[in-house]
Amino acid sequence: MRIVRRLSLLALVVLALVIVACGSDPTAVPTAAPTATAMPTATATSIPRATQPSVPTVAPTVAPRPTATVTPVPTPAPTATPSIFPLEIVDGTGETITFDAPPQRIVSFSAANTEILFALGLGDSVVGRDAFSDYPAEALNVPSVGDYFAPDLEAIVAMAPDLVFITFESPKEKLLEVGLRPLFIPAPDTLAGVIDIIIMTGQLMGRPEEAAALAAKVERDIQEVVSVVSRVAVGPRVYYEDDPGLWTAGPATFIGDMITIAKGQNVAAGAQGAYPQLSNEFLVEQDPEVILLGDSPFLGGHGDETPESIAARPGWGDITAVQNGRVHPVSPSLLTRPGPRIGEGLRHLAEFLYPELFS
Repeated sequence: MRIVRRLSLLALVVLALVIVACGSDPTAVPTAAPTATAMPTATATSIPRATQPSVPTVAPTVAPRPTATVTPVPTPAPTATPSIFPLEIVDGTGETITFDAPPQRIVSFSAANTEILFALGLGDSVVGRDAFSDYPAEALNVPSVGDYFAPDLEAIVAMAPDLVFITFESPKEKLLEVGLRPLFIPAPDTLAGVIDIIIMTGQLMGRPEEAAALAAKVERDIQEVVSVVSRVAVGPRVYYEDDPGLWTAGPATFIGDMITIAKGQNVAAGAQGAYPQLSNEFLVEQDPEVILLGDSPFLGGHGDETPESIAARPGWGDITAVQNGRVHPVSPSLLTRPGPRIGEGLRHLAEFLYPELFS
């Protein structure tokens, strides 16, 4: 009996030791084998996109004038190709206009905007034009519907455009009254502003890449002239005549900016207003060395002034430009249109100031 009791006691002790060794979890957890340290992987850092250039507001010499700007409206995160639409544009009156998609049918009452649209490959979208939109040659195939002083509203409505480009504010209310959608884009004050308008138009029309390429070409054209005139210390005194009434372009205009970039000395630099009217006595006193006729009939202008008629003006026979035969008709379509040929216009102007540098 003692032997049996001892054996029973021994069995109980062994059983207790087994239970302690196993713990309360009946499933044993194996110890993980040490793993090798992971090598760091290269992280791709995306290059931020260039922000869209905004059209700066330039204060004119008389009163502040709103300048068209472009602001993409925030949209939910896209799942495919990003879009800048809906797109907000602040026009020349300060009104914000929202576009949900690129316009498809355009009437252009701006010769400069007509050239921009054709240069972007959008000539088929132009269903109507103003009488001054004569370039490129294909533009003449588009029906003319008057000009910005007297638009043919009935003809425009019949064309069912979804946008009408205007450079002057005066037709805006009339266009709104007949249910049309005008976009007033005033002429810029600088050549940089011309480039901004090209980019803005490309964004609006859904052609941003084409607009960027066109803007780059215009910039190259400008820089070529800048490079040539860089050897000039001080350029000649210049009078640009926009009209026989002695209206001219002041420094705070894109024409004035061209004269400045070409290192010419604009005789209207101290005059009031963007496009001031000068007096006969003032011009004789300023004694310009080069006179540029922007409205001469020789190169497409609508005026009657010639170098001979300029010389016949009272007191002008003593002006240096007249005495030296430096009264030049210039191409109004190159110098007065803030469009894709403005770099050519700058060269056209500079050639008259420095013929020896561009021969």
